[in-house]
Amino acid sequence: MAYWDNLDDNLQTLLRDGYCFLPPIKNVFPLDDIFTRCEREIGDRIYAENLEAHQNFVLESGISSVLSPALFALARASFGYEGSESNQYHVSRLVRPGDMSEGYRGHFDSHLFTLVMPIKIPDSKEGDMAGNLLFHPAIRREPKGEISNFAGKLNFKRYANKAGFDRLAHTEEQKIASFGDSRPLLFLGRQTFHGNMPVDVSFDTGRLTLLTHFFDPSPSWGIGSILRKIRAR
Repeated sequence: MAYWDNLDDNLQTLLRDGYCFLPPIKNVFPLDDIFTRCEREIGDRIYAENLEAHQNFVLESGISSVLSPALFALARASFGYEGSESNQYHVSRLVRPGDMSEGYRGHFDSHLFTLVMPIKIPDSKEGDMAGNLLFHPAIRREPKGEISNFAGKLNFKRYANKAGFDRLAHTEEQKIASFGDSRPLLFLGRQTFHGNMPVDVSFDTGRLTLLTHFFDPSPSWGIGSILRKIRAR
């Protein structure tokens, strides 16, 4: 699939910088149709796992056939990953205008790689709160075990709010992804501290992103696995 022609270069950037932007997906995939189907399946939720529309998109877009095998090879070669390629977590996130509860919830992911596909992004001007993603790429090293992983996450809890992100921005490199250009973001999930701004009530549409998390190297009793089991109840 032509969309993924420069993937090797993208992955080199990912390893070097901790993140990379992929080519725009506008006019490549039927984003309006994907949004309509996902919105219908999500209902009044903010997060939903393994929606049929999301899974179809993963199959049809080349995420499963092109990106996933490439990331799997990278995970084994660069991070010593010993798990299976099927160890993935697909989450659809729909934040509606005025939902301030979703703002500035800074965290690290449990998986090695995180892909953010911007399906529906409200048009915004500079300074507007449209759910922009704030992220600090590779702000910590890859954890060597579950204890160091937990300790690192605990250490950054003090930054998991607006004031914390503001403090970090003074001392650490902070990136802001508005996704207005429809370019997906791929980043090192366990090394990148990130969180979203809220979506202001003035917008007339919600903000839908499809997230794919690739390869959790932690054991089954790891914190990420436990939290996912709790959410699945």
